[in-house]
Amino acid sequence: MPTPDYATWLTKAQAAAELSVSTKTIEKYAHDRQIEQVLYRRPTGGPKLAVYNPDDIARLKHPAPAAPFVVSASPPAVRGRTGALAPVHGPPAPAPVMGEDLVRHVLILRAALSESQKVETVFLTLAEAAALTGLTETRLRRQCQQGTLPAVKDRGWKIRRTDLVNL
Repeated sequence: MPTPDYATWLTKAQAAAELSVSTKTIEKYAHDRQIEQVLYRRPTGGPKLAVYNPDDIARLKHPAPAAPFVVSASPPAVRGRTGALAPVHGPPAPAPVMGEDLVRHVLILRAALSESQKVETVFLTLAEAAALTGLTETRLRRQCQQGTLPAVKDRGWKIRRTDLVNL
């Protein structure tokens, strides 16, 4: 295999400029072996210089598009006792979701997850209590001050959610 012409390879600064990243990122790519690095001494002499393969830089600059993920419509197969593949019997695999249906499914799942992750707090602020009950903040504040609505004074009034249900 012929020795490559390292004089045509890119310096760290040139590689960073080409990829629009910092020189530290270029060092990380070289450490992770995503780009090839060679220490090269120029023919005119001087210290060794780290140079980087231009083909690797071009590959990182223009990555190949990822293959689309496709779910097979055929049932999965497992290896039996004899080692032969046998289909798994069960409900048929759902049809792959594509296009606008995929977007709609993602939005539905995102909404369901955000609803399930909501945590109901025990105490509510006056603003939250007013939004929950439909009463004004002024009325709730007066009831707290008069003692007709049990509340705690903690950087503002805090009202227990169960006490609001009993209103």
